[in-house]
Amino acid sequence: MSLAQWGMDICQRNNDYKRVLQFIDASLKLRPYDDVLESKQKRMQKRLDL
Repeated sequence: MSLAQWGMDICQRNNDYKRVLQFIDASLKLRPYDDVLESKQKRMQKRLDL
């Protein structure tokens, strides 16, 4: 598990979806075509839009 993944998990458990998206954005800069991250990004964005 990467440090970014660990941070995402902690923030998600605390319902801090904005911070999760920050971790995802940073991770996508390193791995721009990661389907798992893109999927998680969409789910977190939907949670913020509710």
